[in-house]
Amino acid sequence: MEKIFIGNNFLSKINQLFDFSRFSKLAILTDTNVAKHWLLPLKKSLKKKTSEIIIQPGEKEKNIKTVKNIWKKMFDFGLDRKSLLI
Repeated sequence: MEKIFIGNNFLSKINQLFDFSRFSKLAILTDTNVAKHWLLPLKKSLKKKTSEIIIQPGEKEKNIKTVKNIWKKMFDFGLDRKSLLI
């Protein structure tokens, strides 16, 4: 089980909080609203190549079809059980 971190200046500390070398691949899951503000800063903070999965925001997107699309993208990116999904 991974830890949950809450606080300020998280992006500047992210590489100290996680040992990314233990993960085979890294993907970021976000919606378009959050991506506008945080996707690029997060990717710049990470020292590992990342894949992006961007979904539409809102309650109507929280459904099985969206989950299936996320799973498909994870499969297409070659994510496995040793991958990290942020």
